Amino acid sequence: MNYVNLGKIINVRGLKGELKIASLSDFVKDRFKKGNKVYLYNEELDIREEHVVVKHSLVGNIIYLILEGIDDVDKANKYRDYYVQYAIDDLPKLKEDTYYYYELLDCDVYIENKGLIGKVKSIDDNSVQPILRVKGEKEILIPFVKYFLLEVDIPNKKILIRDVEGLL
Repeated sequence: MNYVNLGKIINVRGLKGELKIASLSDFVKDRFKKGNKVYLYNEELDIREEHVVVKHSLVGNIIYLILEGIDDVDKANKYRDYYVQYAIDDLPKLKEDTYYYYELLDCDVYIENKGLIGKVKSIDDNSVQPILRVKGEKEILIPFVKYFLLEVDIPNKKILIRDVEGLL
């Protein structure tokens, strides 16, 4: 099974084991619905544990998460620096021309008539629209909106954007 990172546990809040998570994901409300399965993954030790969501809240780009079986601060502290993951097979299918963030990561980005400008290294979600953070010779921020997009080819990891004056 393959997994996608939803966030990284950066701290604990309160005495009841609430996890503080820096979000790396889109569709946060859908991922952390009560009863959903998530996985806590330690990259260094290659350990993955399944847990069930009890409750979540979102403040800006921070997710506060309560999971079954993690009910005090000592248990929660064990998971600091773990990733919170979701099984890719459990992700719902999206409408046409809609993409999950993990699908956009590492795509090569091309500007029409100018060629390759870099790779998508991260996606910033500022609530208005996602911003592709593209790393090439320099870092470029590109709004992920239809106006700029000419083609998104996920199987070939390629994004072609319109040549807009002032973008570069």
